Amino acid sequence: MPYPERPLMCNNMSEVEHNCSNSCPATCEDPGKPVCRNNYCWRGCECRPGYVKEHQNWTCIPVELCPKCGVNEHFRDCGTNCEPTCTNYQNTPPYCNNKYNCKRGCFCDFGFVRDMSQNGTCVPVDKCPQKCGPNEYFEEAGTPCVRTAANPRPKCLDEPTVPACVCNTGFRRNQSTGQCEQLSSHVESCGGNETFSHCGTECARKCFDETKRQFCPTICLRGCFCNEGYVRDSHNQKCVLSTDCYVWRPENRKRRTPNNIPNRLSLSDDFYAS
Repeated sequence: MPYPERPLMCNNMSEVEHNCSNSCPATCEDPGKPVCRNNYCWRGCECRPGYVKEHQNWTCIPVELCPKCGVNEHFRDCGTNCEPTCTNYQNTPPYCNNKYNCKRGCFCDFGFVRDMSQNGTCVPVDKCPQKCGPNEYFEEAGTPCVRTAANPRPKCLDEPTVPACVCNTGFRRNQSTGQCEQLSSHVESCGGNETFSHCGTECARKCFDETKRQFCPTICLRGCFCNEGYVRDSHNQKCVLSTDCYVWRPENRKRRTPNNIPNRLSLSDDFYAS
């Protein structure tokens, strides 16, 4: 015979027993009728009308006890730990988007940022004080895709333009400091047939590399890269024509002498060094 169901320990004042309890109950973050992505249910305790689930201990509380937020704000149980403000909304650190690094409280609605000069109220981005740092200027139709020294040509999707401070020509934003810094050419540090680039490919062509890599990371690398038509020779790290790539031949061997003996005890007397 089947085991009898265990009685539910519902709070009679705020909860009611239900054979098909809602898997997406109303909360302080969404006190209305949340859109549920699943259609399953189970026997459990549901909040009575006028009550919502409290996120911290998952009990039912009166909806009027939920935190009250100001104008252009909304409550979140797990919001960003680095809320955008008028001074940092262009350079929010990437680690702040981590779902495990969140906090509970009131946050600005979409399109608004917190203006600390106006008692921390949430204002539209275009109402922020138009104060930019050195080597940058304010632009009404700026881009949310910030160009940096490490990635001067970021690949952006069709994102809308936003008012923003933009670095002057020849400057790029340093992600660590948020300041616009001048790009250095470093052309003189490169060898023949190569050019310095702030956004070079990680899949640069090399000698005897006849096929291009199908999957190449879309990241920028700073350094010297071979000019068009040249490849990197791993033998001497120079940029050469593919027809001039180094090929090892027996006549390139050098007989071991006291001046070129490697510091290896396991090599025999007939060792040849190329």
